[in-house]
Amino acid sequence: MIRSGSLKEKISIKRPERQSDGAGGFDAVFVEVLSTYASVKELAVSNDLIAQQANINGVLEFKIRYRQDIIIKGGYKLDWRGRRFEIVPSFGSSFVQKEWIKVRAVAEIETSDNGS
Repeated sequence: MIRSGSLKEKISIKRPERQSDGAGGFDAVFVEVLSTYASVKELAVSNDLIAQQANINGVLEFKIRYRQDIIIKGGYKLDWRGRRFEIVPSFGSSFVQKEWIKVRAVAEIETSDNGS
């Protein structure tokens, strides 16, 4: 039996996919690529990060077990406890170690309710 240890928080990682809008254009829809458990840690916001992002209201590090079958990239979304986060490549979309993947994400400020 595998024990979860500190990986107690359920998360969902989603990647953007283009979907036709029926008028000759495309919309981005987010499709789940991974549903797993993670440990969550709030990080202090550095001055460099503040300079890069105008509306930062939280930076979190999500730690999951290493997976060969998934590559996590900047621009992906991460859902946790009903909140959506954006994985930002400018400060590392993922840090792969021998046993863990650490993903840093910023809280997304959503101005529309389009369900994506």
